[in-house]
Amino acid sequence: MNKLYFKGWRLKLLIFVASTLIIAVSILSIVKPSVKLVYIGTDTIAKNWFLKGEEAKIYFKVFNPTFGENTFEIYLKPMDDQSKLIRISGFKVKAMENGVHAITLDTGSLEPMLYLLECHLNGRVFNGVSENPRYNFEHYPWLFAVIEERDFSETIYKFGVNIHFITPREVDLGMMKHAGINLIRMDFLWSEVERERGVYNFREYRRLVDALRERNITALFILDYGNQYYDGGVAPYTDTGREAFAKFTLESFREFKGEDVIWELWNEPNLAQFWKPKPNPEDYTRLLKAVHSTAEEIADVKLVAPGISGFDFTFLEETFKLDVLDCVEAVSIHPYRSASPETVSLEYVMLRETLASYGFSSKPIISSEWGYCTSGSYGNRVSITIQAEYAVRMFLVNIMNGVNVSVFYDWKDDGTSIQDSEHNFGIIADYEGLRSVYGRPMYFIKPAYYAIYTLTLQLNGFYFKGRVKTESEDDYVLVFESKQGVEKYVCWTTGYKHKIKLNVNTKILEVVKLYGLKEFYESEDGIYELTLTTSPIFVLPIP
Repeated sequence: MNKLYFKGWRLKLLIFVASTLIIAVSILSIVKPSVKLVYIGTDTIAKNWFLKGEEAKIYFKVFNPTFGENTFEIYLKPMDDQSKLIRISGFKVKAMENGVHAITLDTGSLEPMLYLLECHLNGRVFNGVSENPRYNFEHYPWLFAVIEERDFSETIYKFGVNIHFITPREVDLGMMKHAGINLIRMDFLWSEVERERGVYNFREYRRLVDALRERNITALFILDYGNQYYDGGVAPYTDTGREAFAKFTLESFREFKGEDVIWELWNEPNLAQFWKPKPNPEDYTRLLKAVHSTAEEIADVKLVAPGISGFDFTFLEETFKLDVLDCVEAVSIHPYRSASPETVSLEYVMLRETLASYGFSSKPIISSEWGYCTSGSYGNRVSITIQAEYAVRMFLVNIMNGVNVSVFYDWKDDGTSIQDSEHNFGIIADYEGLRSVYGRPMYFIKPAYYAIYTLTLQLNGFYFKGRVKTESEDDYVLVFESKQGVEKYVCWTTGYKHKIKLNVNTKILEVVKLYGLKEFYESEDGIYELTLTTSPIFVLPIP
């Protein structure tokens, strides 16, 4: 009786174990492996960009739910040509493993360019894009950038970004210098400087200007917004308020006399959210004239205005009629739009015609704020790759239209929300938000950062010469020339991908794509067939 009982018990146990194993195998066959990338960066900061020669440290958190050992393969793909796979590392992942693996890369062996980082495990490909993102940066693929330090001192144009910090941030300013960004635009807040009535404290702005000077970066400071001590804290509208604001600007001009500073009066005074309680061209002009009078007391003050949102010709003309153009060195505009950057050209023509009608046909125009967001529920949202293309094309189209100072909005995302468009204008991710996710600040670039680096590197020492006419108005072939007479072409199209022929009368042609991939072509007759896309390429004929 006992033997039969134990025999039956063993049989039931075996059946239970077998059933459990079958169920486990079935479940595990459904469960997919997962990979999470944690950019450790260097020993000092977490980042996905590296100066050539820097050691890059990366951690992969790998979950392998199978019963077999698998090989984990790590590849880089040039962003410009994703058909090319470069294997950089690999390791074995044990059965049922859920652990962290670290790799170290020597970036000195890699060509400077922007790469996509891709991993292969058990038949699956991982590139970092989350299926259910909680944060905006989870929309981005795993990017890996290698940057070569260069001297941008011969840059002719001003390529700027808006920032939202006064106290200097060494990493941010260093990244700007590495990318060839040579101008920042920042609020120069009346309420920040005059915290006590009649007392002016420039300590923090002085620190910022000193840090910018060390990196040869120009400051475009916006003299703006109200002060609690005057006119109820709204935009100055009384003689007392204007006199106080003029005194604030006079002391500011004195403090930074001799520094590389451009002063802009107010930010978007044609919008009620910035000129409170509502836009008033007459009051704005009175304030501008008061500021201009103080500028005349201090030599060499560069004053621009009005920094309006869009081409608001009604606001502009109302101020032009009141002699605003006598008070400024340049007219500043914010040419925001949902359409592509090239559509701005007609409005620049209209603005120049308007200036000419007031006798100021040669008055310079600057684009002091303009950008595209990469996520959000409103605004001019585009993908991160289109943002990169638009950023470069924005700078180029401005130059083509004689607008030699351009500021891209924004330097960094102002938050991590997927829904808030204001959180998504940056060319680098919101590293304060990333601190809460990764436990340390993380300087995660978007493709636009690298695209701007390529642009500034390629145009360093070159000035705009003209546009080459082609069969299609959608095609842009811009010619730049160096002081030595070397010509370089920048080419793209707003239409469909297609080929054009370019006659440069040289046997070798260097083509650099938007994210740094360099290719060489040969032709005996000097005629080359180029493929144009919406992504600009830089073409250098080599004698």
